[in-house]
Amino acid sequence: MQIRGLKDIATHGATVNRCVPRTGAQAAFQLGLLEQEKVRLQREIGMWLANRERAEARLRMIQERTGVLQEFLDASREHGSPGALRPCSGQASPYRSSGAGKRRSKPRCHAVTLQY
Repeated sequence: MQIRGLKDIATHGATVNRCVPRTGAQAAFQLGLLEQEKVRLQREIGMWLANRERAEARLRMIQERTGVLQEFLDASREHGSPGALRPCSGQASPYRSSGAGKRRSKPRCHAVTLQY
């Protein structure tokens, strides 16, 4: 038998899958390995499903929030209120007073909380 390359060399996994157990101990050992692999794969599938459910719930939350924000933007454009879309940054700082003892009111900004 001539080996042409590394792909033709049998690995441990390939030889174990092809060999037929000749004793009860070998059969029990292979059965134990298969049971461990089965438990590992079931655990991995469970983790995948939990992650998928979490991601789908996050997507639903994002879609709902996107709809609310889009409605807000559409309503702001329809009413033509220029102050509704004014960003808080870029304004002069309202906390610095030019005179002693004078305080300016805080800017009114809408905050959006995102959870990751």
